[in-house]
Amino acid sequence: GLQALVVGLVHGIVTTDHPVQDLPWTDARDGMYAATADGLDATLHWIDRNGDHTTDHGVIYDELFDLARHGLRDRGLHPDRVDELLAPIHARWHHDATPAAWKRERARNHLDDGADLTDAIVETQRDYLARANTHDTFANWLD
Repeated sequence: GLQALVVGLVHGIVTTDHPVQDLPWTDARDGMYAATADGLDATLHWIDRNGDHTTDHGVIYDELFDLARHGLRDRGLHPDRVDELLAPIHARWHHDATPAAWKRERARNHLDDGADLTDAIVETQRDYLARANTHDTFANWLD
């Protein structure tokens, strides 16, 4: 999912001559660090297809996925395969969920139920591994 998104996105930006290429390096760098720290809640900067600066996640992620789809199709992938590759990462965006956020929430629930921190982390990891062993992707947990 993530690899397909990145490969398609980079190729899509270049082949469409998307104006995000004019985004200041510092905004791109800061966005990368913000995404690492804050996940889907990160403040991101983007220049949309009209050349306007935005921090609107709806605009940003719609364009990211559109560009990735374009880039992957342009590289010769069938549209069904493109959808299959991007579906797991798109589901994370659609459901506003990431594995890290899922683990934090699950650990908080264990703590709220009276577990100490070590037990909360161990139980969370057990839950995570049990689900990982029975589902293809994290996105399948969300349905």
